[in-house]
Amino acid sequence: MDAGAAAAIAGIAGAGGAAVGGLCAVWGARIGLRGAADSARQQVRDQAYTEHGGWFHERRIDTYAEFLNVWDTAARSLRPAWETIDRVAHLDAPDHDDYVRVAEELLTSVKNVAVPVEAMLERVTTIGPVPASAHAAADVMVAALHEMRCETETRVAWLADQDSSVPNCGWEPWNASDRQAMGARQTFVEVARAVLEAAPQPPAG
Repeated sequence: MDAGAAAAIAGIAGAGGAAVGGLCAVWGARIGLRGAADSARQQVRDQAYTEHGGWFHERRIDTYAEFLNVWDTAARSLRPAWETIDRVAHLDAPDHDDYVRVAEELLTSVKNVAVPVEAMLERVTTIGPVPASAHAAADVMVAALHEMRCETETRVAWLADQDSSVPNCGWEPWNASDRQAMGARQTFVEVARAVLEAAPQPPAG
C-alpha cells in the first residue's frame, strides 16, 4: 500500500471514528433526555397521586367525624324514651289508653332513628378506596344502634300492654345494648385513627 492510499484510509478511519463518536454522543444525549423525561413523568404521577390521596384523606376526616356525630345524636335520642317509660309507668294512669298513646308517640320517635346514620354509613363506604377495616367497624356501629332501637321498642311494647307476656326487664337490656354500642364506637374510633394516620403513598414503580 502506497503512502497516499495509507493516508486516505487513515483519513477515512479518522472520519469514521469521529462520526461514530458523534453518533454515540447523540445517542447518549437522547438516552439522558429520555431518562430525565421518564423521571419527570414519574414525579408528576407521584405528585398527582399524593395530592389526590390527600384530597381523599381530608374527605375521610370530615366524613368520619360527621358519621360519629350523627351516630352519637341517634344513640342519645333513645335514652329519653326509657326515662319517659319509667315516669309514665309509675303514674298509675286510670285509663289504659293513656299508656297506649304514649307508647305510640315513643315508637314514632324511635322507629327511624337509624335512617340518618345509615345514610352517613353509605358516605363512609364511598370515600375513595375504602379501607375494609373502617367499613367493617362502621357496619358494627350501625348494627349496635339497631340493637339499641330494638330493645327500646320492646320496652315501649311493655308499656303499651303491661299485662301481656312481654317481660318487664327494667334497664338491664338498655345497659347491655349501650355497653355494646359504646364498645363498637370505640373500635371505630381506633380504626379510623389508624386509617387517617397513614399518609397516602404513591404506588411502587
